[in-house]
Formats: sequence, C-alpha cells, structure tokens
Amino acid sequence: MNLETPVEIEAKLDSSAHDSEVAERWAIQIADQLRALQRERSLGLQDVESNRIALDDSIEGGKDLGTFVVGLVRLVASAVSIRQILAFLWSRVRGQQITFKLKVGTRSLELRVNNQAELENAIRLAEAFARNN
Repeated sequence: MNLETPVEIEAKLDSSAHDSEVAERWAIQIADQLRALQRERSLGLQDVESNRIALDDSIEGGKDLGTFVVGLVRLVASAVSIRQILAFLWSRVRGQQITFKLKVGTRSLELRVNNQAELENAIRLAEAFARNN
C-alpha cells in the first residue's frame, strides 16, 4: 500500500443518544474543524463533507431529517493519517458511541467505538485494513 492511498472515512454519531439537532450541530462543527485542518494541509485530508448528506441505500442507521442524514461526516484522507483522524474524531465525542466506516477501493470496514480501549483496537484494525488493500 502506498501511504498516500486515499481512504474514505465516514464517522457517524450514535443517533439513538441524540436528537437530530444535536447530531446536526456536531457534524457541522467537526466538518468545519476538519476543513480548517485541510486548509492547513494537516492530517493528509483530501476532501471533507458533512451532515446534510443525501439519504441513499449505502447509509444505514442515520437519523432521517426529510431526505437527509444528520450526525454524519465523510472525508477522504491518505492512509498514513488514519490514526490521527480517528483519534481526532473520537476526541470530539468522548464518552459517546461513534461508528467509523472506512473504504479503500471496493472493500470496506465498519468499526464501532465506545471507549479509549476500543479506539486503540479500531485504529490498529483500520491501519491493517488500509495496509492490506
């Protein structure tokens, strides 16, 4: 694997613990912070998309607000940045469940994180996943 291989990362806040307004504000704030990092060329971010993502068959479990899913952030980053990005996203929701979905090419991996130990395990799995694709 090339360390610059693009990895699509989707982070979704557990919708059962929050109403749609809280989830929407979270996604907007995180996307804004990620865009600032993107402008600084930090973390190898290539693209950031947030929140008002059109509902389609590939998005499961998001809270529906009309035809959009809230509490969802999507980004594309280089494989070398996985550890920093997952840790950054976790730091913004500490104590709450977050689901990460990673995609490299046609393969994908979904990870649910509830605590620091699960985050460390998820990072190891995500890095191995990116290396092997």
